[in-house]
Amino acid sequence: MTGDQARLGRLTEASVDLRLSDVTLSGSPRVGHIRGRITVPADALAVALRSSAGSLPVSGVVTDPSSGTLVITLGQGGLGSVTVRPSLRDGRVAYSLEDARILGRPAPERLTRTIEETLSKQNSRRQDPSPLGVSSLDVTSAGVVATVRADDVTFGGKDR
Repeated sequence: MTGDQARLGRLTEASVDLRLSDVTLSGSPRVGHIRGRITVPADALAVALRSSAGSLPVSGVVTDPSSGTLVITLGQGGLGSVTVRPSLRDGRVAYSLEDARILGRPAPERLTRTIEETLSKQNSRRQDPSPLGVSSLDVTSAGVVATVRADDVTFGGKDR
């Protein structure tokens, strides 16, 4: 199953490439196994960050595959930047601050603390349950790629 412009919670424009096996469509529909990848492009991350970053004026996101980080530009013309590293914590995506700059110089400690507090709140925020477990996360030129899997997923009822 493949698709573009998928919506995953607050994220939109994701690309989905999933393989479903042991599919039952009669009675209580279920899938025995789901394996695949979900790619969230940098532009989709920027849109999601704009809606959840509070007072931070997010203007864009660029992936840096060589370092495994995302560079978030702030303000018009990129007056500032925040570099974060996505990772998996307890099966959930979390972000840690790598660097913060204003006009190319290190950001003041007060701003850095505010960003870290915002990331901490974001990381601890309740996420809607999903039957798909994320087994790995990679930053690529296409965006953030999550390798996902699930077993024994029932639709229209509770997962077993």
